[in-house]
Order: sequence, then structure tokens, then C-alpha cells
Amino acid sequence: MTTMIISDGCPPIKRLIKTTWVNGTLTRLVYLTALACITFNALAEPGDDIAAEMTRYYLSTVESCADGQRPAYYCSGLMIKNTRSRPGHYAWNPGRASTSSGGISFIYLRADTRFNNPDANKLNGFVLYPYGHAHPPIKKAPQVLCSFPLDAGTHKRDDKGCGDQFDTSAVETSCEALNIHTAEDWVDDHLKTDGALRKQCGFREVSGRFEEKGAQHFYASLKARSLLLKNSDQLEYDTFETPNKLRLSTWAENPDSLPIMAFFYVDDPYLGSGLAAAQQDQLDWVVENKRAYTPIIKITYPATMNEHAVFTFNQADQQVCPTYFDAARWVLKEGKWLLVVTPSACSQIVAMFNSQAASKELVALHGADAEFNVLPPGHSITEQFQCLASNDRNAAQWQIAPWRSAEGLTQAHVLAADCQP
Repeated sequence: MTTMIISDGCPPIKRLIKTTWVNGTLTRLVYLTALACITFNALAEPGDDIAAEMTRYYLSTVESCADGQRPAYYCSGLMIKNTRSRPGHYAWNPGRASTSSGGISFIYLRADTRFNNPDANKLNGFVLYPYGHAHPPIKKAPQVLCSFPLDAGTHKRDDKGCGDQFDTSAVETSCEALNIHTAEDWVDDHLKTDGALRKQCGFREVSGRFEEKGAQHFYASLKARSLLLKNSDQLEYDTFETPNKLRLSTWAENPDSLPIMAFFYVDDPYLGSGLAAAQQDQLDWVVENKRAYTPIIKITYPATMNEHAVFTFNQADQQVCPTYFDAARWVLKEGKWLLVVTPSACSQIVAMFNSQAASKELVALHGADAEFNVLPPGHSITEQFQCLASNDRNAAQWQIAPWRSAEGLTQAHVLAADCQP
């Protein structure tokens, strides 16, 4: 099942959910209205919720948040980090260049700042929650250091990627230092350099600590793109082909407060798909680092100015499940208690069934039950799940005997005992 989230631009209140076939794939089309106040509990999976939430933030084009005291990225838009996988490195950790410079490059995607595929050489990455809507709430998020309306070669600038560009003879500085505080002033200055990307100034005072001024400067960087898109056919094309750029302060490795909303991938007709890399990132985050379930979302960037980005959750893309059971109940059989569990839809189709995560989920739900502790635990729930998932994945129900032991047994022995050694 695939979920595609589309806005129909209708008045609030109405919402239509239907299932259809698109290019041979069973797809759920979710038409969203009342985007500012919609709740997502009616959707089937947590990944559906995230795809819908991403769409809501994408379509929200507010100028500021918190009554004008916080920049728009606190409550709208999507901060996106394109990554490239390499052995021995988690995608969310800073690379050597970011550690050295003190800044990390992001793009900021909203309906009023749209662009096509921002980096065709990188097909996956992660998306941050708007800081004011992080789940769970965070005490300290990476500071947004500066915002450029267009890609500005930030990897070759000083001041954490916000200052002078090394490849030009001129000395670039912040917009504020040039007395540029509005989108109109920025466009005038940019056109004086014939639209040279490396010579543009960036808005430096855009973090939450600048309060109203920070909100105004960040929105000026967004509005400047909108003005360029309306300036001329050539500027419209050039701007649409060029993403914006934010620089965030570099964080320590494996931070507790990085508000990752989703891992994402794109499909490119020439370079292929980033799905496999996104799947590895999800495994690293959820399984290896024991973080909360975080879905993989496919992003389809607009091909033309008349289109919008689409965010798609597909259960078959996931490498881990948010939950492995829909239900579990105790039954007494031959004087001993068994748990009869109903596998979730995800657990029956996910490519790699995580028996350790399934065992942890079951023990968390029922480990304190009196039935669980009538007999000493056999510590074989993981082995039982591994056997059942490998040999009876599509069963409507599984039986788990918490008191059985698999000590000294191979998987062949467990299978020979009908997965209950």
C-alpha cells in the first residue's frame, strides 16, 4: 500500500480518502483540506501521519511563528539535509568539513520556495521537524546561522559558511552589514551582480534568539526567492533550478536532541533510487541506535513551476516497523500460559523482520502480567519470533511461550519444535 498526500485547495472541513490503482500500484490518495487543524489519527500507519504532516508544513507559508517572535522554520516548511552514505559513518553525524567549518548545509522547502531536485548527486537524506513541533519536544535544536535565498557555495565561505566566498575577488559579508533587511533590497543588490550566486549576501540574524528581527530577516530570504520567480522568464527558470541554502550549527555525533522527522529518498531517471541508502539509515537510527520509529518518505520534487512537491509513504519501503503486533492475549494450554499475538500488517511484509524489536515490544506490553511470570522466563522470545517470521510470516496469529528456553539450540532445533523449543 502506498500513500500519496495531495492538496486539493478546497475550503476546510472536507477530507476524502480513497484507494485506487496508480501505475499498477495500490495507492491511497489522501486529499487534505483544513490543513491548519487536521488530525491524523484516522490514517492507517504512523508513516501516513508523517507524510500528511510534511505536506501540511510544506503548504504552510506563514511569515513567522509565535506571534512574530520566531522565524517561520519553527512552525512551517521542511529543513532537508541531503546525505551520502559511506561505510562506518551514520548519515546524521557531521562530516569532516562540517566539523571543521562549524556549519552544516540544509535546504528549506515550502510551497512558496519550491524548486526541483536540489542535488541530483545525492538521492537520500533526512528531514527535521519544524522546531516548534518536534516530537518529542526538544530543549536545544541546532541554531540556524544564516539563510541564503539561493545556493551560495556555502562550503567555500568563512564564518561557518555564512561569510566571505573564497572563489571571488570581492569580500562578501552579511546582508545586515550591507544594510539589507528586506527581500526587495536583497533582489536589487543581487541583480547588481548579474545574479552571481557566489556574490550574494546571506541573512545572518535569522535564529530564534533574534526574536522579531530574526523572523523578519528569515522571511525576507524566503520572499526574495518569490520575487525572483516573478522577475523574468530567465530568472524564474534559474531560480527554480537552484535551491536555497541554510547553514545550521554543527552538532556533536549521535545527539539526543536532533529532531529527525523522516528519512527520505528520491528516484532519479538517470542516477537511480536512494531507497536502499534510506533503508540503511532507518536501520542505523532505529535498530543500531535504538531511537524511536522514524519512517522513510519518498519525496517527488516538482518538475515545473506549476507543480508541487509530493510526499509518499509506502509500507514496502520500510526496513523496520512502528509496531509488530496489532493485538496479544493470554490463553491457557495444557496448564501453561501462551501469548497469542496478531502480527501487524507491517510485520508481515517488511523486508527484514526485527525479532529483537518484536521481543522488546511484547515484553514491554506484557512482561509485568501475572501470566508472564507464573513460570520462570526462558529468554527465548527473540528466537521464537525469528523462527515464526522466517517460516510462517503470513499466519494470522502466532503463539509465543515466554517460559520456553532455546539455550544451546540452533535455529534448526527451534524450527523442529514448531518454533517453540
